[in-house]
Parts: sequence; structure tokens; C-alpha cells
Amino acid sequence: MTYGYPPKTKPPVPVPTTLSALQEKLDARYHTQAAALAVIAQAIIDQAIPQGGTINWNSPNPLVNIYPSGAGAGMHFASQTGFNGPYLVGVGVDHAGAVGIEMSVKAAGTGISLAQWGPGGTGIVSSNRSANPIMASDLYTGLGSGIQIALKSGAYFNDGVITAGSTQLTSATAGFTSADNGKTIASAWPYPNDLQAGTTATYVNSTTITLSKPALATRTGATFSVSGRLNADNQRMISLYDTDSTTPIFQVRRTYAVLSVPLQGKDAATSAFRIQAIAGQTADLQSWRDSNTNIQTRINKDGYVMTRKTSAPADADLQNGEMTVWFDPTPGTGGFRVKGKATDGSIITKTL
Repeated sequence: MTYGYPPKTKPPVPVPTTLSALQEKLDARYHTQAAALAVIAQAIIDQAIPQGGTINWNSPNPLVNIYPSGAGAGMHFASQTGFNGPYLVGVGVDHAGAVGIEMSVKAAGTGISLAQWGPGGTGIVSSNRSANPIMASDLYTGLGSGIQIALKSGAYFNDGVITAGSTQLTSATAGFTSADNGKTIASAWPYPNDLQAGTTATYVNSTTITLSKPALATRTGATFSVSGRLNADNQRMISLYDTDSTTPIFQVRRTYAVLSVPLQGKDAATSAFRIQAIAGQTADLQSWRDSNTNIQTRINKDGYVMTRKTSAPADADLQNGEMTVWFDPTPGTGGFRVKGKATDGSIITKTL
């Protein structure tokens, strides 16, 4: 980290020469972790870092360890007072135009990297109690994406049971199949050294595999990955839920989307739902299928309706005033069939 400072206009904060003296100073003048940390930070800046100098921290150990407890924050940065915890780092923005964290990514690096492992909590939680958007992205002309989500192969589990020196691994949730034969089985955080590098699997049953190399540790609740597994068709990528946090309003899954609310056009002159072909379209514009993905009716690339319904629906499936059509494919006697239900509930059938 590089720090540059304008000429000092006030004497630097005196730095106590012993830990006991520092603790005495902090206990006497400051009553919160945040205030105490502010004194330490200022002391380091004023005394330990020359103006325009740098800190080069080459130790494998952290520069500072902070373990907040209670309602405070481990570190608190704010544009004015007022902040509730407990948080490891708290950033409060209480003035118009202030920026809590400014991050500039100009090279091939990553601004923020978040890794979530095992049975841990939620990676990012946000709560919006204002009229402004909780996230805003300005997307300028170019090839980038505003938001990008990419599915990756491989699956992680955290209920592995292994024994040091044994080649058996069991898991109640992994759902092993013969397709896992030869796939790499690797340890994952927080136990990255439980299995040997290059270990592969041999399928035994849905809960058990044989490892090509014996385990290095004994553990219940071992974390491990199975390489090469593809995401299931119903893998959720984006989910919007109702107020109960369980009823999906809209979901994008690996091979389909789920929508439980009606579509509405933005105005009276706009179609509520439009499907448009691309140049050279060869596939159907729409296909309506049953739960086994069998096509029932489709609209082909040129907009023609093609039905595969070859028998009449049950009378009870029709409401009063409704009609439907199907096709009887019997050679010589078949044809276009119409069935409807009159307003009095009587059934009407016609053959064309």
C-alpha cells in the first residue's frame, strides 16, 4: 500500500512505546473498538510511514487480526457517526455524494472475489429500504455484459465420510452413478488435504465410491468435489421470490425458465409477448410440450400452427362457450375435427 500526505499542519499523535502504555491510553480515552482502531491507524500513519512512503508486508501472517464481538464493528469507516454491528468491517455513507468504497479495475485483475464453500451462509445479502435501486450498473457501448453468470462443471458436497488409510468414501447427498467412474475426487475447503492429488472414483452404489488412493484423514463431514459433472437441467441461475422467500415469481434455470405471474405490455401499443425469428430461422418459433418433453403443438419457423393432438379432449375439459380442434390421422376416413361446448353445456362435434 502506498500513502501520500500533504504537509502536516499539526503535531503527530504520540505513539506509546509499550503495549501496556497503548492499552492504558486507549482505555482512558476511547470506549469503542472503532475509536481505538482509529487512534492506532492514525499513529501508524503519522509515525511509522514516511510521507509518500510504502508498507511492504511480506510475512505469511496477517498484518492485523481483528475479532469483533458484541454490537460493535472491527473497523468502522463513516462519513458521520452512527453504525450498528457486529461487523468485521463497517462502512457508513451518510452524506450526499460520498462514496463508501471506490474500486478501479484497469488491468486483468479482479475487483472483488467472493468464494462460498460448504454449508456456509449467503455470500452477499442486501436490504433496500429506500426508493433508489439497490444496485445500478451503467453499461456503455462495448462487448461486456452488465451481469454475467456462467455455469461450470463439477459438483461440491460437504457430507463425505472417510477414514485415513481407507479407499472408501460415502456421501448421502452426492448421488453417485456409474458415470462418475474415473472422475477426479478432490478435497475442498476447509479440509483441502484430506485426499491425495489425482484421486479418482470407482462407482459402488449411489452413496459409495472407491477411491484410487487412500484418504489421508479420518473425517465425518468432509468436503469434496466430483469433477466433470454437468449442472442439472433445473439448476437455478437467477431466482426472484415472493414475500415468503420460497414461492418463485421468476427463475432462469439451465435449460428453461419458470414464470408464475402474467405478462403485461408496457403500453397499449406494445405486444405483451413477442417471439421473433432470426434471419435463416430453421427451428420452431414455439413448441408446447408435456412433462416428458413430448411435443403437443408447435408453431413452425414460418408461423404455421402444427398440432399433434389426434384425439378429442374429455367433455369436462371444455368450458361453456369453448371449442378446440384436433386431427384424425386415419387414412381414408380421417380429417379435421372440431369439438365445442355450447352455452347450455351441450357438446357439439364437427368433421371437416
